[in-house]
Amino acid sequence: MNEGRERMLRRARIRALLLYWLVLPAAVILSGLVLDALIGWRHWPLSTAVLLVAGLLIAAGILVIQRATADLALLGGGTPAPQDPAKRLVTGGSYAWCRHPMWFGYDLAALGVVLLWRSP
Repeated sequence: MNEGRERMLRRARIRALLLYWLVLPAAVILSGLVLDALIGWRHWPLSTAVLLVAGLLIAAGILVIQRATADLALLGGGTPAPQDPAKRLVTGGSYAWCRHPMWFGYDLAALGVVLLWRSP
């Protein structure tokens, strides 16, 4: 029975990985570019400074998300997946300085993508 649960959790984690790291970001980026084209917004020029800030924001967002996931596993005994939620309330680590550090990380990365694609 435990092996079946592990297999279910592994599949759920792979689906979540694909959805949150590939499908949703691609859908948001593509829909934003299509919307920009339909509205007729012009992209601002890409400079080295904009590229640097975009890269830093994306990297910082990914690091915050990874740290929050690790804190959830280490301090809460679970994962972000609903099939294996935290067993304890997590108030330490990244959760001590931000109520929902995963969303904060997603927001940082999204702002970096906006700058990288030069899309208002």
